[in-house]
Amino acid sequence: MSSESRKLSQSLTASQLVDLLGEPVLEIIGDSTVVVGSVASLGEGAAGALVFCKAKGMKAQGLIRASRASVIIIGEEVEVQAIVGQCFLRTTDPARSYVRLLRTLFPKPLVAGKKFGPGVVIEDGAVIGAGCRIGAGTYIAACVTVGDHCEIGPNCSLGVEGLAVAYEDDGTPLPYPHIGSVLIGDRVRIGANCVVVRGILENTRIGDDTQLGNQVNIGHNCVVGPKCWISTKALLCGSVTLAEGVMIGAAAILNNQIAVGRGANIGLGSVVTKSVLAGQGVFGVPAKPLATMRKFR
Repeated sequence: MSSESRKLSQSLTASQLVDLLGEPVLEIIGDSTVVVGSVASLGEGAAGALVFCKAKGMKAQGLIRASRASVIIIGEEVEVQAIVGQCFLRTTDPARSYVRLLRTLFPKPLVAGKKFGPGVVIEDGAVIGAGCRIGAGTYIAACVTVGDHCEIGPNCSLGVEGLAVAYEDDGTPLPYPHIGSVLIGDRVRIGANCVVVRGILENTRIGDDTQLGNQVNIGHNCVVGPKCWISTKALLCGSVTLAEGVMIGAAAILNNQIAVGRGANIGLGSVVTKSVLAGQGVFGVPAKPLATMRKFR
């Protein structure tokens, strides 16, 4: 985001930001009439900027002291004192509060119909829901159904066949026909260069509000529940099942036919060879449970 694009369309006071936030602010510390005209990261925030700090304790205090931003959103456990020219907004989740404000201050244009980038190929028979955005160079096969208000990045392949073979007696490979479909829910976001393989017999599914980073591979027959978060270069082999709210770190690999319970967390780079219980955090090669694993998004 360039410095020009970080400017607000109009200046706002801290109290006006509170009104826009749409969630309770636990405490306002300092002058609520302080004005902001831009957004920035905590490290580069200058006078007139809105920033947030998700750090805690002494680390947070050091970062805040070094910032010249006018409005800083902080968490419940951060100790601050009122400073001339600055205002602190205390919320339960500073990152979430900041994202909510950014989405309000920099809204994406509404898509009345469907918006396709150059070079998009959509085969006859595919169904694309209302308000979808599809990036340049993406291929969508006839077996794919995409729900409403989805965002699909450039150079994705949805509904392609995966690697599954039987063998003749002489060792000649006999590829499985893929006759299943790909069913994608509403408000799903798929990053650039992702692959979603169609089912062999059963359908490959991605639930509502799930987020896929760039270069993610979803294998045949996988069932990804709603509100999952799958980071860049993660790989789901065939017939993996993710319950609601599963979080998968960058470059993690999940072996065939495992199930991951609701709200489980899989650390970056992990190789998961066994099913994971609901709420469990696993990490490593092979992945093993960790007693204390925080959410990493």
